[in-house]
Amino acid sequence: MSIARLPPEMLTTICGYLDLHEWCSLRITCQQIYSLPLEAFARRYHRSLSLLVTTENLSQLQQIAARDLLRTSFREIWIVPTLFEGWPKIKYLEFASSEYGRRSTKYDRKEKSWNITQAELEARFAAYQAVIAGHRSILESSTLSDILAKCLALCENTVTTGLRSYPINLLLNSEKEAGVSCLGSPELRKQLSCGERHTVWFYGPIPASLAISHAMAFSALVKALIRSGQRVQSLHTCGNYVCGLSLQQIQLAESDYPSLLSLLEGIRSLRICIQFPKEISVGTRLERKD
Repeated sequence: MSIARLPPEMLTTICGYLDLHEWCSLRITCQQIYSLPLEAFARRYHRSLSLLVTTENLSQLQQIAARDLLRTSFREIWIVPTLFEGWPKIKYLEFASSEYGRRSTKYDRKEKSWNITQAELEARFAAYQAVIAGHRSILESSTLSDILAKCLALCENTVTTGLRSYPINLLLNSEKEAGVSCLGSPELRKQLSCGERHTVWFYGPIPASLAISHAMAFSALVKALIRSGQRVQSLHTCGNYVCGLSLQQIQLAESDYPSLLSLLEGIRSLRICIQFPKEISVGTRLERKD
C-alpha cells in the first residue's frame, strides 16, 4: 500500500521519527504527503524563530505572520540585534587588513594563500557597508517596533521573546553542526560572498557598541510588546553569547514605563543584562543617597 494512503494520524506519527532533512525529502515526493502532516511539521520545526535585523527579513517576518499555520506554531521569537561583533562602520584600510578582507572564498593551492583581488575586496567592502547601513537605519527608526508590534499581535501563541546575539562567524557559517539557523542568515552569507568557509571578523567584540545596539533593539521590542498587547511569559536581553545593554541608550518615553511595569508583572522568566560604564562601579551605581 502506498504511504500516501495511510491515515493522517499514522503518517504524522511516522514522520515524527524522521529528522528535518528526511522529513523535508518525504514531503516533496507528492502533494498529498506534503499537505497531510504539515501542521505537525510546523509544530516541530517552527516553534522558535531568530531574526536578523534587515529590511528583507522584516518583510519575510510579515509574510510568515500572515499565514495562520505558521504564526500559531511559534512559541519563541528572538531578535538578533548586532552584526559584525558590534563594530562601528570601519574604514576601507581597516577592512582590508582584517582576516575577512584578506581571505578569498577559495584557497589558491598554487599560490598557497588566501590572497584576494582588488575588485573582490572592493565588492566585499561595498556589501559590508550596505549591510551595516541598512541594519543601523532600522535600529534608529521606528520600523522595527512597528513591524514587531503587528507580527506579535498575530503570533498569539508566542510566550518567549527577547534578544539573542551570536558571533558573526556563527551566523555566516553554513555548516549544520557549527552554524546558527536565523531568518536571513543564508541571504547574508550570499550577500557577503562567504561560501562555506569559516569567517573571522576583525579583532573581537566592542562591548560599548554591543550595549548601544542591544539597547536600541530592546527598546523597539518593549514598544512592540506594549502596542501588540501580547502577554509573554519570558523576556530576555541575551542568550549564551552574553551582552549587556546600555541603560543610557534605552529609548522609551516616560508614558511607556507604566505599561512596561504592567508587562513585567506577568513575566515568569526575566533575564536582563546591563552594561555599566567602566568609570562607574556597580556598587557606586546602586548606592542610595538620601
